[in-house]
Amino acid sequence: MPRRTREQWFELIQAQQNSDLSVAEFARQHRINVQNFYARRSDFKRDGLLNHQHESAFVQVTTLATEVQRPSGDMLILTMGEAQLHLPENINAQWLGQLMQAVNT
Repeated sequence: MPRRTREQWFELIQAQQNSDLSVAEFARQHRINVQNFYARRSDFKRDGLLNHQHESAFVQVTTLATEVQRPSGDMLILTMGEAQLHLPENINAQWLGQLMQAVNT
């Protein structure tokens, strides 16, 4: 296979960033060596040519609850304006995070 030009690598890296595919899956589908992909991507980042918006699996979190109370009876109360949500103290944190993210949308 002939060597890819810098422009071709740039287009491939942008295509991966705009896809919902992991680097490994994208590389497999395009028959690209994963280590070469990461090396070229690193070159473009170093040169300041790539934007970093798709790098992290973390999401931006904002505070939704205006008040958290711990009443007796092992309950957690989240207050948002006029609404209150009563939850058991041992609530699954991942589920609660998903709920808060859904309420925020």
